[in-house]
Amino acid sequence: MPSSLPHLRHAPLAAGLLIAVASLCSCAQDGPGVDRRATARTITTAAERAWDTGEYELVARFDVPEDPDAWNVRAARREVVRAPDSPSGARALRLADDAHRSLDIPLPADLGEFNRVTATLVMKANGSARATLLRDGAVVCEVSRTIVLGLRSPQALSVDIPGARMLRRRPDTLRLTFFGGTRRVQCWDFAVWRRPWESWAAELSAPERRPVLGAVSRPGAVVASDNERGAHLDVPAADAGSLGFYYGNAPRLSHPLRSATLTVRLTSPSRAASFEYDLRRGADVVDEWTAARIDLAPWAGERVDVEFALRSEADGQDFCVVSPLTVHLSRAAPRTVLFVTSDTHRADHVAAIAGSVDVRTPTFDALGARGVIFDDCYSTTNVTIPSHVALLTATPPRDTMVLDNVSAVAEAARTLAESFHENGFATVASVSAAQLQHRWSGLGQGFDAMAAPERGIHDGGETIAALKRLVDEHHDRDLFVWLHLFDAHRPYDRKNRFLPEYWPEGRDPFDPSLPQPDFPVETLNRSLAELRDAEYMNASYKSEVTYVDHLLGEVLAAPRFDDAIIAVTADHGECLGEYDVWWNHAGLYPENLRVPLLLCGPGVPAGRRVTGPVQHLGIGRTLLDLAGLEHVAFPGESLLVHLDAEPDPDTPRFALCVRGTVASLELGDWFCALNLSAWIIEGQPTGKAPHSVELYDLGPDGDPLRDVAQQEVERASRMRGLILDWLDAQRPTGWLESDQEIDAAQVREVAALGYAAQVTDSGSLRVPPDCDCEYCALYGRD
Repeated sequence: MPSSLPHLRHAPLAAGLLIAVASLCSCAQDGPGVDRRATARTITTAAERAWDTGEYELVARFDVPEDPDAWNVRAARREVVRAPDSPSGARALRLADDAHRSLDIPLPADLGEFNRVTATLVMKANGSARATLLRDGAVVCEVSRTIVLGLRSPQALSVDIPGARMLRRRPDTLRLTFFGGTRRVQCWDFAVWRRPWESWAAELSAPERRPVLGAVSRPGAVVASDNERGAHLDVPAADAGSLGFYYGNAPRLSHPLRSATLTVRLTSPSRAASFEYDLRRGADVVDEWTAARIDLAPWAGERVDVEFALRSEADGQDFCVVSPLTVHLSRAAPRTVLFVTSDTHRADHVAAIAGSVDVRTPTFDALGARGVIFDDCYSTTNVTIPSHVALLTATPPRDTMVLDNVSAVAEAARTLAESFHENGFATVASVSAAQLQHRWSGLGQGFDAMAAPERGIHDGGETIAALKRLVDEHHDRDLFVWLHLFDAHRPYDRKNRFLPEYWPEGRDPFDPSLPQPDFPVETLNRSLAELRDAEYMNASYKSEVTYVDHLLGEVLAAPRFDDAIIAVTADHGECLGEYDVWWNHAGLYPENLRVPLLLCGPGVPAGRRVTGPVQHLGIGRTLLDLAGLEHVAFPGESLLVHLDAEPDPDTPRFALCVRGTVASLELGDWFCALNLSAWIIEGQPTGKAPHSVELYDLGPDGDPLRDVAQQEVERASRMRGLILDWLDAQRPTGWLESDQEIDAAQVREVAALGYAAQVTDSGSLRVPPDCDCEYCALYGRD
């Protein structure tokens, strides 16, 4: 591949690669009442022949013309300049405009087929680009926007155009449009490329790819109309069960208007049978996964060949996807494990937790009464993706280096879902935030299905409706469920039905006669620009917490969860004005690290309370142990150990901030934050200086909001040294994936939620030992 073409995240699959599916069986017994009979088996499928995984071939390259009008450039200012760092003096276009900037490249009539556009550009702030194909001025194909990260150096832009294979009219113009970013964009080195469609199909079948249909992603293997897939299956002699799978149109590859049929043929020495499934297609059809089950009783005790073939009316190749194949063996009383994360939920906003504010949370409270309440639990970070990666891998962000909301955890990570899946459990997830979908976060691995919004945020009601559909698919199997609710995160719903419980009718928070607020109004959304009363926001936060509690009650009303093992926590907390952080979780402070933790279910004693300091990295280990999977290797210590003895009150709890800007330590009654790099609290005129230290006394006689680092230099120095020792003990996992495919619309949504939409610099998390700044001179290392 030419060096100018950007590196592909997903390398082509090797010929004959097997697609691993379903879950490993376990047949051991593990003590009274624990039956580990397998409820699912592994089946592998393979293409009949190796996919053609050829590299991109250059079709044409286009030099910037001397006259920019030759390309019909749309921008308030445009000029031809020399491309940065170009020894050959190549021309580049500089486009400047407050709105969109675009250029039209004429395509020659004899141009061959292509499916990718590339360019080199400089855009100094996050933006996006879109490729559009036109014929006689009319759009014949348009692709969604592609992210452009803000960089001051030249970067490669690549835009795939899968719809090009469906075109009936040959395009005569390629239009590139740039959105957002800085006012100026420089671009040059334009080219179009072709790659075999089968290579795209091979990528979609890769283990790290999970096709998304109807907002639900599943592992999937692509079946082509001229490339069948096959598998072999040994059917049990007794309780043969059924063969289950899901199927649907291959995203971006299936022909949208040509009918197609998927045929599944089962063959053994004694009998053969075929089953046909029509793929729904049409201009008004929304692609979704369709469930299929085949009774295996006729093949009991036999070895069966399974073949998948696609018949299509499309010219040339057509494609569909099939999910992992699972042999279902019914259980009379399948086990259920439910893991709930309430995003941005402070611990003191659960009524049953010690020190709570006046908030109504009957569902949370009932769960605590049925099991164990942890009054003092900390998160490992203050941001969504890194915290969930830590929760689902039991590995702190310091080691994963997943430290922002635009990075993903790699397939090499070992997740809690994989641990359950490989031991016979069906695994499903329903999440409310787009950044948690698999292609963005990498957290879909190990899940049979994950429901997530394609864009933005789902109301918790939508998330629960999706969850119910996924749970109902597995009524006869052991089941691990992850539910994520985002409702307690800003922006709050001003129409929340629970708001009147906390905000009196007739009280106007926008009353202009009220004093000017002491919080930065400019950090809120436009609808709150005239807000005067901070208590309105605090009441709104409480109402959202009560709404989350109500939603959780709806989930638990389903009979499936009557005897479930349940853990409820949050990814991080929220500051409500403390430390000048208003309805946000910037930096590392106790309020945005202390989170709820409730645990109940079979094996958990009721009515217990743990008051000492814990961190929630042990949740995964705890859930596995309670499910009878003590033998499964997984990091962390079970939280159940604290039922026999309270945690040591001087247990150190470390955390690492988004993008590694701050590291913190809570030790006894003291909290120390070391600012590793400069950062600023939104709405504040000054920021935090690199290597500065903050120290807070959380004891009964201390002021938890007053920084006493300069009055307690010796203590601050000692805790700073412990933080640096902890950072030095980093055990890198190599799990960071920072080039996942996300688009600029999602980046803007993340920024709107208060997150900086930029990739973390995975460099040093250290303070140079020879630093001579005033803070290092004052506090030293020891």
